[in-house]
Amino acid sequence: MERSPSAFVKATEETIRDHILVQLNGHFEGNAMGEVFNASGKTDILVRENDPNLFIGECKFWKAKKSLDDALDQLMTYLTWRDAKALLVILNRTTQMSTVVSSVETEIPNHSAYVRGMKRIDDSSFVCVLKRSDDPDREIQLRILVMDVPSTSPTKRSKESPEAA
Repeated sequence: MERSPSAFVKATEETIRDHILVQLNGHFEGNAMGEVFNASGKTDILVRENDPNLFIGECKFWKAKKSLDDALDQLMTYLTWRDAKALLVILNRTTQMSTVVSSVETEIPNHSAYVRGMKRIDDSSFVCVLKRSDDPDREIQLRILVMDVPSTSPTKRSKESPEAA
């Protein structure tokens, strides 16, 4: 997206999800699907091989740290007991990336499902371990990707503080 900004300036969450699915299908040989029913709703991304789900993913535009909690809660409803890997893609178009990345890093450990291991993998991705609310012994590996989505006026991004977010 950063290298082809004009293709994504007006892209919706669904359009960006479809671009992600194209890449995943190249790697997983057509086993990545979008808007697929699993557990209690339709998840944005589901990668299944043979029968088991390899991982379930959700894409959300950043609106503030409350949207992060809501997105994680929503993702958790799509996981069955057998699902042990999840992906949360945070799409940022309105806030300075440093602010969003910092908020993700500090807020995920405050979520009720968080267990341990908030580790930054690179400039804008993390991994950690979550637990199911109905079976705290069942752990879920979560990967979080923060993606900077081009906007029509990149200089007008807010510098919201993580506390105000």
